[in-house]
Amino acid sequence: LLIAAIELTDNRIWNADQAERLFGLPTFAMLPDLGRGSIVTADDNPVLHDPQSLFAEVARGLAAEVADLARHGRTQTVLITSPIMGDGKSTVAVTLAAAAAALGRRSVVVDFDLRHPVGTVMDPLHMRMGDTDIVDYLAGSADVAKLLPSPSAVASDDGDGHQPVIITAREPARNPAALMRLGRVNRLLAELHQQFDLIVINAPAALATRDARMLTEAADNILLVVRWGATTVEQVRATMQVLQEQVDGLVFNRVDYAEHARRGYGDSVQFYMDSAGYYSGSVPPRQTIGERLAKWWRRSAERAA
Repeated sequence: LLIAAIELTDNRIWNADQAERLFGLPTFAMLPDLGRGSIVTADDNPVLHDPQSLFAEVARGLAAEVADLARHGRTQTVLITSPIMGDGKSTVAVTLAAAAAALGRRSVVVDFDLRHPVGTVMDPLHMRMGDTDIVDYLAGSADVAKLLPSPSAVASDDGDGHQPVIITAREPARNPAALMRLGRVNRLLAELHQQFDLIVINAPAALATRDARMLTEAADNILLVVRWGATTVEQVRATMQVLQEQVDGLVFNRVDYAEHARRGYGDSVQFYMDSAGYYSGSVPPRQTIGERLAKWWRRSAERAA
């Protein structure tokens, strides 16, 4: 009875059935939780360096779902946002680009979250090659050629395919509102359309600024990142209102696969342990009651903080 009472009053998003029932949205992927700080640079993404891992397999599934939305013969522009900060949208944006590249698509992440750019926490390829960044372009002091690495620099190690490219800022912009002019954004995307198959826009959190709403006009598709067991129904509902119901689907981030399976939602995650032999490395094991209580206590402390 106590467990039933807790679940009835729990307003957090836990599974794909909730997303479909409450918002009519499909779930494109449930990315496993790799722990804090597991992806700290673009080069550390498991899609590139551990392609047989569970995370990489889920990421490639996400890339395939996104590719199904593309119009034949046209560059696809996908906007990634989340209700609030901390849901992991930047990680999802980089992961999608990496997985798309692994499937043979030339991909680029354009980071328009100028208040908290990817470049401040990651070390993308082009940032090691020069000082020009996206702020310079939006301010009119640089062209696209200076933002992109050479073709040889983004070729894969085996010469077959491409590495994902990230266009971001070295540090937070002082006046992002003045830089985010739709005309300049559209010109940048138009030039990138000539060189890439997939453009991933890393937009600011939708409930934090109006930038995400403005950027939707430049996107073909919109994905909303929610943090498993943390993002609330109210946050998603408010985000849908801000984006005017234009979202194509959800991506669950930082999913505790062992706990999700234990809850028995009836989706594919419930049976992931039965397919552990397909993945390299270890998969999240089923936990004891004591371990589950300890994890619940830590999460409660994090939410309280």
